[in-house]
Amino acid sequence: MDIKKMISRDSHSYSTYILLLCIAIIVPFVICLSIVHYTQLSDDLTYNSIQLQENTEISMIELTNVINSGLEIYDSSLDDRLKSAFEIYLAEYNSSGGELSDNDLLAIKNRLGDGYNLYIFNESNIITKTTFKPDLGLDLGKFEYFSDYLDNIRNGDSYHGDRVVTSILDSSITKKYGYIPSPDHNEILEISYDLKQNDARKNLKYSDTANRIQNLSPNLIEIRFFDIFSDPIGDSEYKFPGEEEIINRIIRSGSDYTYVDSKNLTTVNYRYIDLYNPDYGSDLSLVAAFEYNDSILNEQLNSLLISQIAALLLMLFLIILSIYLAAVIVTRPVREIVKDVDVIASGDLGHQITANNGSREFGQLEKSIRNMVETLNEMIFRLKSSEEIIKEQNENLENLVGKRTAELKEANEEANFYLDLMTHDINNANMAALGYAEMLDDGTGGCVPEFSGKVINAVNQSIRIINNVSMLRKIRDYNKVLKPVSLSKTIDEALDHISGISPEYEKTDIKVLADELLTEVFVNLIENSKKYAGEECRIKITAEPKGGEVIICIEDNGPGMPDHLKARCFERTVRGEKTARLKSGKGLGLHIVRTLIEERYGGEIYAADRVSGSEKDGLKICFTLKKA
Repeated sequence: MDIKKMISRDSHSYSTYILLLCIAIIVPFVICLSIVHYTQLSDDLTYNSIQLQENTEISMIELTNVINSGLEIYDSSLDDRLKSAFEIYLAEYNSSGGELSDNDLLAIKNRLGDGYNLYIFNESNIITKTTFKPDLGLDLGKFEYFSDYLDNIRNGDSYHGDRVVTSILDSSITKKYGYIPSPDHNEILEISYDLKQNDARKNLKYSDTANRIQNLSPNLIEIRFFDIFSDPIGDSEYKFPGEEEIINRIIRSGSDYTYVDSKNLTTVNYRYIDLYNPDYGSDLSLVAAFEYNDSILNEQLNSLLISQIAALLLMLFLIILSIYLAAVIVTRPVREIVKDVDVIASGDLGHQITANNGSREFGQLEKSIRNMVETLNEMIFRLKSSEEIIKEQNENLENLVGKRTAELKEANEEANFYLDLMTHDINNANMAALGYAEMLDDGTGGCVPEFSGKVINAVNQSIRIINNVSMLRKIRDYNKVLKPVSLSKTIDEALDHISGISPEYEKTDIKVLADELLTEVFVNLIENSKKYAGEECRIKITAEPKGGEVIICIEDNGPGMPDHLKARCFERTVRGEKTARLKSGKGLGLHIVRTLIEERYGGEIYAADRVSGSEKDGLKICFTLKKA
């Protein structure tokens, strides 16, 4: 490695590490501080907005009570006018014996003048006679509080003046009502007086005060008023479907309510203003709807967020710039030492290092580097002396390794040659012995066939062992790429190598990723089933595509396999317990199958009962191959 480059890279990393360390400590702190500051400011802004709304609403409610008190004083000033009218009305009622007709009422109305109307309530508080025909038959008994008020008047002896209220039928007309009981206390006499359009009372309006209050609150869109019957007052109106039901619910409960319109970014605070006075029959309580524009607060919060982010970015820039300048100043002595070290690294080992800042630490560093340079000089001298020796030893080692590698390769080729020669010669000898044994078996009688059969089995076993060993060696050395292989064709080729058995299977056009060694899988599995199932062997082969794989199963009607051996049957030399004493072989067949399926073809293989839950009714071996 180039020492000069290494030192330069380390110097740069030192400055960078100082910068990153300071940033990692200070920047998160500044960000957290900014977040806390923004949270406090946004909370204060939201709180101030809410307080402004509450103060606005409280001020409006207080002013509403003040205006109502003024209106109440004005309404009471009209009682003398109605008392004078009642003297005429009551005198005519007494002279008629309490049986005034409609014409009598009209005559009294004409005597009183324009703006007056007369009413008579029966014991059920229903208007039975009146000069104002639209109110004839009006049942005030269904209003509990008003019905109780009329009952108290009926049972008393004095005049009762009510408040000036808006006509139910015509909101442009305001009326002053007065009541007095009949002498027999069975009926109530009522007189109403219509205020003129230019009456001084109309100068006291809730809407005028609301307009002045609205100018003091930037978020307040408008203030609307509704009476005890949920009817809009003055220029007020319903703003959205369902608002009338909200106002009815507020009037029934006498409580406040808040409606948030997230679509239009508005909030409406409904405040119930209780103006009810039990001395009067009319309840002049109101519902005031304060509608606010939420977008203004949202804009303020967004503006605050943008300003905080801008301030944070500026602060971070100044902090990082300051840290960078500080890092440059702090690392300046290190860079000067690095320059001197670069000169030494270039080959001038006699170059002197000067620590210009005069600090004790850099003086010690200067001394340490000088000692290191002296040591390097000595080491370089020794390395040059030993370099030739090492070079010579490396050449000798390379020659020795090459020689040993050639000898090992030659020995391996010679071993393979003798193994092939031995396999070929043993197979030839086995085939010859097998032929003579078969001839002996056909041409003699008595017990000789029994011995010849054993010779034949031994020779066949020897052939299988040699074939298995050859197959394992072939698998290890086989490097061909997998390709699409016809499943049916492979099974047919496997059956060509097996005599005396015809498995049950349906031909298919399925192709799998494999090679010509796949034939050995079917040969080994079918011969294994044939060997253990005996003469009555029935073998069935199935293939079922599933996703990107094909599940292939080979099942037989043999003695089956114990459950504790199913997981180990594919291990080399592992065989069954009872069958191991009856059948020959070294247990390599299933091991070869597993090696091909799992290691070469990338599939899975397992053993299971042919009949689920019955380990003695045959064996089923299934494996998976990738679909081509």
